[in-house]
Amino acid sequence: MYSKYLISRGMGAWENNSALLGCEIRGGDALAENTFTVLNLRLPEFGPRGHQMSIMKMPPSVSKRRFVIADDQPFMRKAVRKILEAHPGWEVCGEASDGEEAVEKAKYLAPDFVVMDLVMPGLGGLDAARRISEELPEVQVLILTLHSLPDLVKAAREAGAKAFVLKSESQRRLVSVIEQLAVA
Repeated sequence: MYSKYLISRGMGAWENNSALLGCEIRGGDALAENTFTVLNLRLPEFGPRGHQMSIMKMPPSVSKRRFVIADDQPFMRKAVRKILEAHPGWEVCGEASDGEEAVEKAKYLAPDFVVMDLVMPGLGGLDAARRISEELPEVQVLILTLHSLPDLVKAAREAGAKAFVLKSESQRRLVSVIEQLAVA
């Protein structure tokens, strides 16, 4: 579990998150593309000497993209997860059933994207998008909703959402929008 999480983050994030992961992480310079580096992970299960692992950073074309999915409907979260995880290198690292949970998961999991519904109980998608965009500007929020009113699209953009996709649109449209955002 730890190595999968660690491989998907940059060296600075590994060192910054060592307390969160319950281990000590030591490494050299940040990983350069297509290079190997050795990390010493001191996890309790490996004893006082720790565990060494070699990690190769993937080139950008196959680098990981991490997602949090926020929708109050479990079947919708499952469907979006299936679409995203069918794409090579994409991983859903968390799910949320309301806006407040989406904000907390985004803070804790540091995804690249939050794919979020507009209408959810408690904190709605617009307010959650605004908080995520203000508190975590590196996280891109994508609104995925049934509602296509022009005022909602405008409000979502003003709240910091980078894209707006209708649930009725094709799976390819969702993937295409994410790919465009990833290279922007």
